[in-house]
Amino acid sequence: MRGIFYYHSMAGIILSAMCLSSCSDNSAIEKGDDAVENKPETVEQKPIVLSDSERAVSTAVNTFGLESFAELLKDDNLRNSSFVYSPLSLSLNLALCQTGARGETARQIQSTLGFENMVAGGELESYYRKISKGLAAVDTTVTFNSANAVWGDIPVVFNNVFAEKADAFFGTSLETLDMHSDGAIDVINRWCGEKTDGMIPQLFSRPWDDTPLVLIANALCFNAKWPKGLTPSVKDGIFHSLAGDVSLPFLKFEGFFLCFETDSFQAISIPYGNGYYKILLAMPREGKTVQDVVLNIGDSVSDIISLVEDSIIYNVDCSFPEFKIDAADIHLRNMLEKVGMVNPFYQGIADFGAMANCDDLFITDILQKACIDVNKEGTSAAAATASDVGSFNPEQEPRELTIDRPFFFMVYEIGSGTILFEGQKI
Repeated sequence: MRGIFYYHSMAGIILSAMCLSSCSDNSAIEKGDDAVENKPETVEQKPIVLSDSERAVSTAVNTFGLESFAELLKDDNLRNSSFVYSPLSLSLNLALCQTGARGETARQIQSTLGFENMVAGGELESYYRKISKGLAAVDTTVTFNSANAVWGDIPVVFNNVFAEKADAFFGTSLETLDMHSDGAIDVINRWCGEKTDGMIPQLFSRPWDDTPLVLIANALCFNAKWPKGLTPSVKDGIFHSLAGDVSLPFLKFEGFFLCFETDSFQAISIPYGNGYYKILLAMPREGKTVQDVVLNIGDSVSDIISLVEDSIIYNVDCSFPEFKIDAADIHLRNMLEKVGMVNPFYQGIADFGAMANCDDLFITDILQKACIDVNKEGTSAAAATASDVGSFNPEQEPRELTIDRPFFFMVYEIGSGTILFEGQKI
């Protein structure tokens, strides 16, 4: 039995693959005075400008990202572990997948991503082409690379329209690979290592149980430094993890940052590079969990980026631990079925007839592998105006925010409203 298999990974990187098979306060500063939100260095920037319909797609992607992350937190193993997940990587793979799908299969994929009845034919693919190119150009101080690959077993003949769309919208060429050969996994792993700058050296560590008929991969590589003038100091502190107290190096930032809070959490947004890319850190209140944070964000606003960027600038002394989360496999099939994407996983029901000449193609599983490293230099993992200007009292006392309990984090780009990574440090 040979089906579709997706594989995602990130770390400064995101790598994804799909395999297809068949059987045959006083410190607050309101924006609008004369204050500066921790002004980054002035560098070349190429803002991502979205149309109204593309902005609607971006909002839908973010909603899906938060809802899918909340669903993942229902898994006992993930809920009690540090992990990182990329809604961008998953949505890129599913978008390419739906390009080769038909009927109810295509509708369910679009509906899961929040696109049903929202975009015209080809507009979804155009959005992802603009995002992939725009994220690479928006900040010359940040490295963002995206690559896609499609391999088909020897019997596969790809549909011409699918091949044209894969190339035009996703920059993907289609290649033939003998999936039964001893060297097939080596070819895929070598591609993976090259596109992730060695951060994910192996996509597959052992032969697959069911040899895929088609494998579709996407790799994103992200590396960002803190802006000049925003170098954190480092001092050991105590992090109250779920497993008990542990001494860790803490990064301390001093300056003016966007902050907001609810009954469930306190949050701060810290910029990278020229300010287009940012990281959001949200610490639950005492007695709350990361799951409460994510559910509260989802209940509060349909577009989390707008919530963050419309918040208040504070003079803050913020401390949080350096953290590194190693790559680990996350199975996504159950989560996707729970949010409504069912047909694509079942032989005889799934319809990927617009992709290739093979009958009965279906998705066997979807995996994501991810890692992230946040330290005094910046972030490897996988932020418009660069700064808002307003008025502040230079003598005001800074407020303190020490993130020393399990927290939620999110790396995003403000111009397009794209969430690259979400995760929790436990």
